[in-house]
Amino acid sequence: MAIRHAQVRTTTSLLPSVHNVVVTLEKRRLIRRTPGAGRSIQLQLGRDQFPDFW
Repeated sequence: MAIRHAQVRTTTSLLPSVHNVVVTLEKRRLIRRTPGAGRSIQLQLGRDQFPDFW
């Protein structure tokens, strides 16, 4: 019996870039960034707003 695999083409323009995700999170005030400083993202949510994963 032959198994056929569906080939899925993705277009990179349809996928959000990391930069777009960061900008969206900043607009929603979920994170804060320091302009001109790399790796300066600060989370703006309190610990009580996260589920316990362990």
